Amino acid sequence: MKVLNSDRLDRLAQARWFELQASAAALKGDDAFAERLALQANIYAPAHSSPEERLRALAAARVRQRRAETGTVRRTPRKFDFLYAPTLRGLSTEFSSLAPLHPDVFSVPKHELDHALETATEGALLEKYRRSVLDARPHVTGGLVQHAYIAEQYGDASIAARLAAICNRRLFVHGVRDPLAIAVSTYNHELIARHGGAYRFLAVDEKTGFGRAPLDLDRRWRFRPRTLLGRATRRHAPLPLAAAHRDAILDEALGAPRHYAVGSCYARHFEVWKPLDLTRRPESTRHTVQRLFEAIGVNDALEHPAFHASEGTTVHRLMVQNLMNVQCEGHALSLGLGYANRAIFSNSFLMGELYAFQADDRFAGTELAGLTLALTVPLEQWVLLPAALRLRLIEEGRLLAFCNEVLVPEWLASHAAWQAALSRHLLKHLEAAMVDCLKDRVGRDFEQFLKHHPAFENAWPAAIAALGRHPRQSPITSPRLRPRFAGG
Repeated sequence: MKVLNSDRLDRLAQARWFELQASAAALKGDDAFAERLALQANIYAPAHSSPEERLRALAAARVRQRRAETGTVRRTPRKFDFLYAPTLRGLSTEFSSLAPLHPDVFSVPKHELDHALETATEGALLEKYRRSVLDARPHVTGGLVQHAYIAEQYGDASIAARLAAICNRRLFVHGVRDPLAIAVSTYNHELIARHGGAYRFLAVDEKTGFGRAPLDLDRRWRFRPRTLLGRATRRHAPLPLAAAHRDAILDEALGAPRHYAVGSCYARHFEVWKPLDLTRRPESTRHTVQRLFEAIGVNDALEHPAFHASEGTTVHRLMVQNLMNVQCEGHALSLGLGYANRAIFSNSFLMGELYAFQADDRFAGTELAGLTLALTVPLEQWVLLPAALRLRLIEEGRLLAFCNEVLVPEWLASHAAWQAALSRHLLKHLEAAMVDCLKDRVGRDFEQFLKHHPAFENAWPAAIAALGRHPRQSPITSPRLRPRFAGG
């Protein structure tokens, strides 16, 4: 395994870079992000960077800044400048993590917005960030990236009105994709979430080492991973799944891509309804988050290492949601895999990057072949370790040895078992009968969306060809719904 950042001087330079980023995040008012970056600096250089001292210094800097601002002319209290909400499967998790990487953008963490909507405390959420960000930093564009309770999807129409009330009502950015792609993506995600263990290997592979009782980090010989070849050729029957379960999920998925229903609901409360095409086009060099930056009026030329790996993929979820529990000198750790220069920037899965390494020949044939990966650990566990133990773990290479000898082989074996169990149930495209049903369910909605936003007629030629320009009025269900699945 080729490790890319084991040199002490390289790690020290990376730690200093993260310290600078933590300071910038703190001065922008993004305290949670600053804390994560300070912890990552400590992971890279435990002897150089104390997260506790760094966080105290950042807190003191914020106090000094607020004192300096006392007595300045008070402006009209600000509200959030934009709302981003997708129809469904619309990169909200990804945008929630990546938008705050822009020096002129603040985005409320996804879990906070979800909680505020669930508990009807969005007013308190506005007050919290009005004091720390919106009023204190007029140059920062502050916004909301909605993940849950999308109005006219999984939330009622009142959700749109509640969110508009804490925004200045100027800009609603609506994440949209080709309806055919949304239906496929929604079906696959919901099937995995409900019947595939929510991306956890243990649900479909009883022999996996992930999610089990802790292993001793220093007695690796007691855990002998099965080889990928041996496990892949011996067993792995497909996961039994009743046709009724698949049909129920497909019925929901085919009714999901209702761009007009969702967009028009929010647009009633905002001056501008700006659809943002989330299609990743091979010929484009721009990341989709750069298109979001353009839409909200900030510098969209910003580049960042985190833009080169996506949270919105199945293989990413299989990495971050499968951790191996270990014990080390009486302390618990959960180790996993992630994308290097990306895992630390997620505000959904709060992981630190211990080491970066190149995916070697063992990953051939997987979606991770040739990519740069990271050995990860939950930040909340890392900060609880004694400082001396943090230093020893990094300098003695014990974590690297465990990753190479145990974690990587077992992840690959478990991934093969998971694919064998679930891959036959997943959709790659919609069959003709499914497309007919999609046309029945959302064709009228699609026509209305195109009427309001005709530029999208050239964006999704496959959807235009499939759904047509004059769809018929739709029944709720269709006898043509049942798909043909290979083998059953």
